[in-house]
Amino acid sequence: RLSGVRGTMAPTGLVGRHMGGARALSIALLAILFTSSVAFSIRAPLPSLAHTLSPSSAAPPLCAAPRAVARVHRSGLGRVQCSAWDSGMKSVKEEMSFDVDESVVQGTVPTNIAGTLYTNGPGLFEFGTNKVDSKVDGDGIVCGFSFAGDGTCKVRSRFVRTEGYMKEQKALELGYEGDAVFKSRAGKGTVLGQAAGFNQIDDVKSTANSGVFFAGGRLLAVDDCFLPHEIDPAGLYTVGATRIRDSLPKRGPLLVPKYDPAEKRVVGLSCKTLVRPSYVSRTWLLEWDEEWKQVSIAKDNIPQFRRLTDFGFTRTDYVLMECPLKVNWVAYAAGGKSVREVCELEREGRTKITLVPRKGGGEPVVFEGVCDVPEKIVNAYTDRDSGMVVIDSICYDALPDPGEWQDAKLPLSRLVRWTLDPSDPSQPASKQALSSACLDHPTLNPFVRSVRHSHIFSVLRVDGAPRGLHAANVGAGSEGKWQCGVGEFCSPPVFLPKLDGQSEDDGYLATMIYSSSQDATDLALVDATMISQGPVCRIRLPNPLPHGHVGHWAEGYVPSSNDYSEGRRKALWSDKGWEAFDASLPFL
Repeated sequence: RLSGVRGTMAPTGLVGRHMGGARALSIALLAILFTSSVAFSIRAPLPSLAHTLSPSSAAPPLCAAPRAVARVHRSGLGRVQCSAWDSGMKSVKEEMSFDVDESVVQGTVPTNIAGTLYTNGPGLFEFGTNKVDSKVDGDGIVCGFSFAGDGTCKVRSRFVRTEGYMKEQKALELGYEGDAVFKSRAGKGTVLGQAAGFNQIDDVKSTANSGVFFAGGRLLAVDDCFLPHEIDPAGLYTVGATRIRDSLPKRGPLLVPKYDPAEKRVVGLSCKTLVRPSYVSRTWLLEWDEEWKQVSIAKDNIPQFRRLTDFGFTRTDYVLMECPLKVNWVAYAAGGKSVREVCELEREGRTKITLVPRKGGGEPVVFEGVCDVPEKIVNAYTDRDSGMVVIDSICYDALPDPGEWQDAKLPLSRLVRWTLDPSDPSQPASKQALSSACLDHPTLNPFVRSVRHSHIFSVLRVDGAPRGLHAANVGAGSEGKWQCGVGEFCSPPVFLPKLDGQSEDDGYLATMIYSSSQDATDLALVDATMISQGPVCRIRLPNPLPHGHVGHWAEGYVPSSNDYSEGRRKALWSDKGWEAFDASLPFL
């Protein structure tokens, strides 16, 4: 409850907190029964503000895609390098907006690219004096870098004004000094919660920090667990959470959306996951045209998955990959462990590759391969000559550590190629390593997705840390790499095609480079055809950005001055609606 004094809050008793009457009474009775024989602790429920300020939320899915910020193999890092990495995980001090000039540029801004590079990642890790339990809970901040094709660049950034973000900020303005309003999405199971049949994630908030995607004039900040938020692509003002014309399931996320250049469509994955033994997940595969009108959906014929981190597609099929996984639900119900902590890789099992027809509603076909942990699918296509389906992906040799966001020991990751015969599911899929380097976060020229490609660009992990970029010419069998300086770390690359490009790899790789010695972040552009020569341009940002920003290139989109003012007007009502809390409102 809030007392009559503005800005002071007093927690209520167990039944009066964020639980309803019947539900609270049931839990209270269970507590009385358990305490007579078992000594256990219950995580203190949040003050009543947690109920009044919490948005409707969904369970953190088992199939949520891992974040870029997790990629540190601490067993291979020395103490100095660990400290250097950790120094890059601070909250963003303030939003930015400026035109690039010579004072912040090393090298020359290219004149042969035109469009906007968007990035998104966690940017705020505190709520008052409370730090988030996991970096996954950091509020998202979207950055935009618009290249006009004449050597100029405009930079701006803005936090995503999710409902949870706005309510937290307002609570601080009202003088709230208590515990965190929202729970961590990396929550633990408890005896009490499992006995009562609840997932205990009712107060998890959307952070909209796991990615960004632009198509059809609309910019989306996506979240692993919740609906995406539409962002004005010019000024980065938050318009609000969206189901994209009611096409997404209620409270369903839009995971790793991708563009199909052959069909001129947006392809996305959504899922609904319940953290209970009988209900693992339900998966939707959706397609939209360039105006975001839904043109197809596959859901009824898709098998259940326990761990789904990415997807791919050919011209005819969706591609889904799953490692053999065993979930210890008893350990989860016993309390003190998150879902990821009770997952175990079944070494004797087989990796499953599922092909789901994109058209016609046919039945999916499941193939098996050697045990592996597929994390990211860079591309998939059907070979015209042999008719075989080819899938290039990043695979780990073990499940990522549950504590990957803070004290990670990340498994080795490799770029591999899977090949299977779509006409004979009885034949196992073959696997071939495309490089001996430790690679992660692959990308390619977006205009060759779903067709045969020759070039793959990835983060190069040195002693487990993202310390450079790697180029693999899978057609010719050659490789190239560039490693950043001492104490520097890079983000997943984004491919920016040149306006006058003559080949598939004729473009730039954009990456964020954090320097621990200078406590600064640069946007670096590396010529993909000459990757070993390093950046042709580095733009220094006024404030460092945390690790973990992933990006998307909006080809040809360069906002005009009218676009900025129009975007502000479009988002004004949404922003006002979330900001307009007053101490005299009934719930206060």
